[in-house]
Amino acid sequence: MNEHGSRRSGLFGRFVGRLLSYYDNPEGTDVRKQRRITSQSEDDILSPPKRRQMLANASGLVKNYAPAAWALGTHVHAVCNLRFHSRTGDEQLDRRITELFSWWSRKDNCDVAGRHSLSAMIRMWEWQACLTGDIFTLKLDDGRIQTIDGDRIASIGPANNGMDVSKFVHGVQVDDAGRALNYSVCKRTQNGLRHERIIPAWQVAQHGYFQSFSQIRGITPLSSCLSQFQDAAEASTYAILKMKLSQMIALAVFREKAKDGLGENTGGDESEGFEPQDYSNNIDLSNGKPKVLDLDDGDRAEWLESKSPSEQFQTYFDSSLCSAFKSLFIPSCLYFSGSSFAESRLKLFLWYEFVNTRRDVLRSLLLNLTAWRLGLFIADKELVLPRGMTLGGLVDRLEFTGAPMPSINKLDDVRAACESMAAGLTSPQRAIRELSGDDPNIINDETAAWYKQRSELGLPDPALKPTGQTPTEQK
Repeated sequence: MNEHGSRRSGLFGRFVGRLLSYYDNPEGTDVRKQRRITSQSEDDILSPPKRRQMLANASGLVKNYAPAAWALGTHVHAVCNLRFHSRTGDEQLDRRITELFSWWSRKDNCDVAGRHSLSAMIRMWEWQACLTGDIFTLKLDDGRIQTIDGDRIASIGPANNGMDVSKFVHGVQVDDAGRALNYSVCKRTQNGLRHERIIPAWQVAQHGYFQSFSQIRGITPLSSCLSQFQDAAEASTYAILKMKLSQMIALAVFREKAKDGLGENTGGDESEGFEPQDYSNNIDLSNGKPKVLDLDDGDRAEWLESKSPSEQFQTYFDSSLCSAFKSLFIPSCLYFSGSSFAESRLKLFLWYEFVNTRRDVLRSLLLNLTAWRLGLFIADKELVLPRGMTLGGLVDRLEFTGAPMPSINKLDDVRAACESMAAGLTSPQRAIRELSGDDPNIINDETAAWYKQRSELGLPDPALKPTGQTPTEQK
């Protein structure tokens, strides 16, 4: 091997060794910004001033930008569509628990302000958790709930009962293991927040978004898409201004230049009898009356227009919105059209997988509150448990089921469920929950009552046997 080949082989070897010895990204390049090395927790990185600023940005964006409000509303609607079921196996006990839960869910019985029902509060909890990072529910002695917004929990105020509030972590006092002990609640005033009181953690249930184990306060999931939403909102505003400006009516008249020839006026000055004609003010469109343009052969008139916004801008704008929607795992097919049926269905399936994981977090909050309220019912002798059943065992038999994924072709889904039951892959009860989200026991009770009523009225029983055909095909 000559000297040149040896040198080239050595360079190639060093290049391969460099690729295999370390990652490129930590080394950095001239065009990529490197992050500062830190081992801080999420609560230390997001200081109280930065946390308040992020809250202001997220709240203002949702209030003033429709796509951001739509994304948050779509997420909340999918996650919070939950239904309560008691499955103790005791029919009378299940009915009694359902009655008490229905009574407690009314706005006068669950909300200390008497303003929102439990279902409405659940939606607002998830909405505010997405905006502020977390919310807190205070359990009152009378069985009602007081919701505390996340921004009201702050390390503001003097020492109270030997506790220095300034040493709290974003308004939360924790032990060495990170468990919350007390919360510092503040009151909103015209001059900002003012310390109000300290409440023990056992009276509070927290609901929020967490990304790390050492995290004490939740962080809004919109933090990763605020820039994209803000860029899209600003670009949309500029595009609208440009579009409005381009709508100013302007008419351009093009006249062909006169040619030199016999019998034609080739121009000249005013002394020779030629007077230049000014066409700039001959056309008046302000009075709304139709105008007739006197044009010679070869002349033309065109409206001045601007193709705004351009296709490139629209493509970039849609791409920015799609990236922002991904912070909540919302598929783009819900906002934009053009996806195929198979692609849309796959995206919906993956999105509902995320929705179910988020529902699990919400279920834990609702089971916590339901167990606390049922305990008060038991203490007030409103609910009597069977012998040998404890409150913990009762809570294990309570469920909050979510609405199923919207069916694109209901008949195909029903046929697939019937074939799965015939193959022993699922049960009728589970198929009913997956298709409708309803309680199979309630459906059986309603069906039995309906048949009984028709029998008492002397009406024939309708044929409810699945035929696998549509009503039109049956005829």
